[in-house]
Amino acid sequence: MTSESEPVPLAVVIGRNARRLRGSLPMEAVAKNAKRAGLSWNTGRVTDLEKGRVSPTVPTLFALTLALTDATGVDVGIVDLIQSEQPIELTPEWIVTTAALAAWLTGERRAFDGAQYMDALAHYQRHRAPRPEAGLAEERAAKGLNISIEDLGRHAEQLWGRSLAEERDRRAGPEANAQRRGIVTRQLTSEIATAIERSPRGND
Repeated sequence: MTSESEPVPLAVVIGRNARRLRGSLPMEAVAKNAKRAGLSWNTGRVTDLEKGRVSPTVPTLFALTLALTDATGVDVGIVDLIQSEQPIELTPEWIVTTAALAAWLTGERRAFDGAQYMDALAHYQRHRAPRPEAGLAEERAAKGLNISIEDLGRHAEQLWGRSLAEERDRRAGPEANAQRRGIVTRQLTSEIATAIERSPRGND
């Protein structure tokens, strides 16, 4: 699948735009203004947000727009945080365009029922590359993390843009033996565990 047709999780879209809007400002500026807006954030939390590891609640989104507005001196709205040339994945089965999502946020509730949504979904399905079925590595990692295969796949997609097995093979290299692949798999599992620990329960 081309990068233009690959849907991007909403959290990743928000993170990318937050980073873009921050520009050359230090993370401390965003964290400081986030605290003023009522969020208990530090620079680590800003990093998590920009890397797509935070799925903000509506109140958090509003507070984030205030923080970015105060930090940058430029008016930032929620629509600015959902800009994406790629389709946006709200759920694995709900793919929308930025235009459709923006229309809904501004009160046009029927936007999701119209051609924009159907075009985005059809475009995604036409170009969607089949993911390899979960293998032993994924099954063991999911069991060790006490999460489902589906959740493991979602975390892997957010972190690396590919499955755990694909990322393992990329890092280990084509000539890697079973021992090397096992070491890399444990490292990747640890990275997913860290991402899960950093995921906020209340997303604020």
